[in-house]
Amino acid sequence: MDGSSTVVSGVVFVPEGDPPPGGRSVVTVGHGTTGVTAECGPSMYPNLLGYASTIVPLMKLGFVAVMTDYQGLGPAGGINPYLDPNTSAFNLIDGVRAAREMVPDTSGKWAGLGVSIGGQATWAAAELSGFYAPELNFVGSVALAPAADLSKLADLAQSEWLTHEQQIMMSYVVSGLTIARPGTDPGNYLHGALASNSAMWLACAGPVLKERGEQASRLNPADTLPNSDEAGAVLRDWLISIALPQRPAGGPLLVINGDADQTIRPQWVQEAVDNACAFGDSVQHIVRAGQTHNNLDPGSETAVWLQARFRGESPPSDC
Repeated sequence: MDGSSTVVSGVVFVPEGDPPPGGRSVVTVGHGTTGVTAECGPSMYPNLLGYASTIVPLMKLGFVAVMTDYQGLGPAGGINPYLDPNTSAFNLIDGVRAAREMVPDTSGKWAGLGVSIGGQATWAAAELSGFYAPELNFVGSVALAPAADLSKLADLAQSEWLTHEQQIMMSYVVSGLTIARPGTDPGNYLHGALASNSAMWLACAGPVLKERGEQASRLNPADTLPNSDEAGAVLRDWLISIALPQRPAGGPLLVINGDADQTIRPQWVQEAVDNACAFGDSVQHIVRAGQTHNNLDPGSETAVWLQARFRGESPPSDC
């Protein structure tokens, strides 16, 4: 957040066998929300907290895959600035550099793949690729259900129209707000069950997850009502300041989301895509009918799109 250097952990996977001429391409993976504390780094778990299923297809396609834990998560510890797009983008790009250090026969070509806050991260990495890693060859980013622009959350909270999924997410959002705006009182935004056991709502593993599921059904709209208009404005201004897009991307984007998403509303994603198109970006946007935030199936389009980008083919665009 302040430009200083940090230590960030992650994990690198390499397919078996000899690499192709020119070396293997790298895909850097941005995982979704796992938590905001050190024990929530996927690299610390055999199943990567559920993200092993994301890595396996990349292995089958022959890519080197790297997944950052994000700053503050994993054995390195520290503070996790949840939702800060620059930090997560730098983490993803530095993951590519780390992978190339560990696997010398990789090429300089890389792409991003992320879901939810990882979708935000890989979108931000696309925007910062030329600035932060001019020595690498960025070919494109896939953003699945991306948390690109959550600024409407503040208005929904003030009108008590957040969905249960969004209310649960607010625990993480407020955590990020307190890092970005030091001195912010979480009690201005979280009440009732959300305020009584913050550790449970921010946990990433263990028996408390069952308890959290039971508590979630008992949330009421007032549990995420900002204490004042001033508190609502602080939240809104921060979310607007981190909303994507912020600048033209350094390569094409593939954006996929579900039209039944109750966490990141489809119209929010559409607005972000429209704004990216206004920047002159190349964006292919696919909306899955009936799919939600938690059951989104990216389909074969993701693999086909990534392979085509690494071959240097012209990207399709809906702009």
